[in-house]
Amino acid sequence: MKSMGNWNWYRRLNDEALTAKLKDMVERERRSSVDVLACLGEFDRRRLYSKMGFPSLFDYCVRELRYSESAAARRIHAARAAREWPEIFSYLSDGSLSLSAVSLLAPHLTQENRAGLLTRAQGRSKRELERLVAEVSPRPDRTDCIRYVSSPSGAGDGPPGQDDAGGLFDAAPCGEPAGPGPTAAEPEARSETAPLGPTPGSGAAPGRAVEAPRVRFSFTASEALLRAVERARELLRHKHPSARLEDVFREALREYLDRHDPARRLAR
Repeated sequence: MKSMGNWNWYRRLNDEALTAKLKDMVERERRSSVDVLACLGEFDRRRLYSKMGFPSLFDYCVRELRYSESAAARRIHAARAAREWPEIFSYLSDGSLSLSAVSLLAPHLTQENRAGLLTRAQGRSKRELERLVAEVSPRPDRTDCIRYVSSPSGAGDGPPGQDDAGGLFDAAPCGEPAGPGPTAAEPEARSETAPLGPTPGSGAAPGRAVEAPRVRFSFTASEALLRAVERARELLRHKHPSARLEDVFREALREYLDRHDPARRLAR
């Protein structure tokens, strides 16, 4: 058998032979993946990892089989789902569903919905699968959240929580569903009270460059906003090739404030 490192062998193949070889290898890879999942599912059922001294199947997959954490999680979810619903093996074998798709669907499959859900999931993108899961298992909106996730250099000597956003949105713990009660979001002017740089006695070294704090924004929005953001990312790629969400919202807010902020108009 030729080594996979022998690239020269593949270079000698003509276009048709190389294409046929690639398709054959992908097909064998799918079958092999199904065999791995079937074996992993039985290994899990017998709890052989425990007999070998591993606390969990996940730990065994990462430490012994040397999967990455994400790869191990995907395979465990898929193996357990396929062990319970064997038809998943056929979907994986013919490529109708990917390993990632099965892993994403696995926690939401039931005896009643599995046939329809697996059929609807075939050929879907990850974004479409997430939307499908949201239809099957809707979750309540989470409270808006703005929170500092890093501090200026040398500003970490204060009391615990000093670098937090200081209650910009105090409706619920960050990322938790909003609940009833006196939890209305406080005015955004509160953000002025949050530390934005080193203060006297903060311990910052003299002459040392100050690292700007980073802030995490989290909120739940409509699908219409998602489409608008995706379109804005496409239009911004000439200026910001990576088109991160930070770039999109910065550009949008800058444009809005330039047009509507009285202070900016006066400055101009």
